[in-house]
Amino acid sequence: MKMKGKICKILVLILLFTSIGTTMAFGQDMGLEEAIHKAKEKVNIPNQYEKFNYNVYTISDKKIWGMNWVNEKTNESIHVSVNEDGDMVSYRYYDGKYNKENKIPRYSKDEAIKEAKDFIKEMDPNLLDEVKYEYDKKEKLPVRKYSMFFYRVIDDIPFYENGIEVSVDSDTGKVISYNKMWDTMKFPSNKNIISEDKAKEIFKKDLGLELVYKFKYEEDVVKPYLAYVLKYDRQNSIDANTGKVVKADYYYIDYPRYGNVTMKEDKAAVRSLSPEEQKAVDSSKDIMSKEKAEKIARSIDELNIGSEYKLENANIYKVYPQNERFKWELYFKKEEDKKYDYVNVSLDAKDGKVLSFYKGREYTNEKGKYEKEEAKKMVEKFLEKFSIDYKNTAYKEYDEVSYENIEMPGHYTFTYRRLVNNIPVRDNFIRVTFNNVTGEIQSYNLNWFDVKFPTGNTISLDEAYDIMFKEMGMELNFRRRYEKPKLMPANKNCNVALVYSIKGHYPVIYDGITGKLLDYNGKPIIIENEENSKTISGHKYEKEMNGLSEYGILSIEEGFNPDSKILQKDFLKLTLNAVGQYYKKDDMDEMYRVLMNKNIIKEEEKNPEGMVTEQEAAKFIVRALGYEEIAKLGDIFKYPYNPNAVDEEYIGYITIANKLSIIKDEFKPNSDLTNGRSAYMIYNYLTR
Repeated sequence: MKMKGKICKILVLILLFTSIGTTMAFGQDMGLEEAIHKAKEKVNIPNQYEKFNYNVYTISDKKIWGMNWVNEKTNESIHVSVNEDGDMVSYRYYDGKYNKENKIPRYSKDEAIKEAKDFIKEMDPNLLDEVKYEYDKKEKLPVRKYSMFFYRVIDDIPFYENGIEVSVDSDTGKVISYNKMWDTMKFPSNKNIISEDKAKEIFKKDLGLELVYKFKYEEDVVKPYLAYVLKYDRQNSIDANTGKVVKADYYYIDYPRYGNVTMKEDKAAVRSLSPEEQKAVDSSKDIMSKEKAEKIARSIDELNIGSEYKLENANIYKVYPQNERFKWELYFKKEEDKKYDYVNVSLDAKDGKVLSFYKGREYTNEKGKYEKEEAKKMVEKFLEKFSIDYKNTAYKEYDEVSYENIEMPGHYTFTYRRLVNNIPVRDNFIRVTFNNVTGEIQSYNLNWFDVKFPTGNTISLDEAYDIMFKEMGMELNFRRRYEKPKLMPANKNCNVALVYSIKGHYPVIYDGITGKLLDYNGKPIIIENEENSKTISGHKYEKEMNGLSEYGILSIEEGFNPDSKILQKDFLKLTLNAVGQYYKKDDMDEMYRVLMNKNIIKEEEKNPEGMVTEQEAAKFIVRALGYEEIAKLGDIFKYPYNPNAVDEEYIGYITIANKLSIIKDEFKPNSDLTNGRSAYMIYNYLTR
């Protein structure tokens, strides 16, 4: 559950920001002694953990003792936090070890879940009845620990911003961390609320989906595609009592009216060139000179870069993600001026088009002068003159930060999204920041891809709604609400609302042509359901197939047949997944390059659409282990099977595979490998 995972991280940040370390502030009173006893009642702290230190801090006006015990001989440590009510709010165990092999762990996720539940019961026997856990994601090898979030429920309604996070060591089965996030607030009643069907009607009317162009990246090429997506942030919801839209609560950060980001500091966000690329750029006739780029920048009236500004930096970079394009980044700073006064400008390196600019000045704490609509008119007057692309955009208020209840902010940001075929283009826009103190344009950013946009017969909006509500639906849940956005953590005026929102953790991206659910890379999401699992139920290799599926190595999708023969490319894909090697999943050429670099396959053995025999599979796996040179010494091995039934060159590989228990049962060297048998061998490789 990506959303829930993000919530956990946000909560941890809030705890950190609201925790005021005051190690000596409370003095050495009886509270510490009681906290130590409470900690030792809940968890075992061996006598060898002799080094002790602590600190005291407050969260939500409650005193908390954070205590740490260390075994200096083994570098193991135990940390426990206990609040003034005697409630253990966090626990962490560190074993002092770092390395983790790419093998299937000794303990499964199901066993870890049981251990986590038992630990929660030990902390509070009633707590487990107030939380729920959903098996949320595949683990990826290597797995040092399983992290699980048990979200809070009130009257069987989830409150995802509260809960318990538990981590279990995958090899020892021990709980190594525990964090309890629990608010004491009044929760609204779930009586006399609107129905889910009514919530769906309101969603369509006031929130809704829209057809857009999105982008995916295939072999480093940007490709647009049509998709139905949410108009607004997913965190927007519908109040279950009033039926009104509840906007997402984001903390407004009033950035300095005059920024302080220099050109040097901005380099992490751009792609630098290799020496070979720089040489090619320097020799290209299409790339303008630095002198010409500077002249263009100084000629732009809106930037007002006079002779008092010195060009301090000028570099050329790729225009990500279209790496065939280049841009000049120029940094001008005012000479002999102690005030912070500079201009960053980005120009297309071929035609000099302004891609972005930012004007930095000295910070001031003055209040803004203009209402939002007045500022918007000034921005649009600027764009009409400054940007030829402005005419192909449409302003979308739901792209903006909400300024509700904020008195005259220091700046406004306006986004104008690109339109193609009268369809909005996500990630292509003009964004302008208006300085509400000086009344000037502080920054301009043009994000515009030079690509050809597809057309086609799309599914209707109603069809998209039907698919989404069937696959995801809406659910009741509790959410925090703040009186007004404010810089974290100053705003403590928080209550809870009962809302309807989109259910689940999958991204809301539906292919505009096919209606299929897509991931953030524009690829279809394969949902492994119970029907798919039935295809392997009772199979000889069910355990092995489920084991690989649990760690994302094998995908048991619709149409999967464990008795079908496996192609070479698919077996080798399993092998690379098992060794934890990264490669672009849809790039077959790159996959084989990686395989050959790791000496798993030779060029002359490459046969992607061919079958794989059991003896070939043994060879590939033994090579992945790095034992090929030993395997070539075939005459030194005592072969465990009939030597007359195998090609002599494979004897060493098969013997090693057998001794490592990768092959444990009957072996048919010249038989074509099946999906199930492949899973058996790869699973044994990972549990050897």
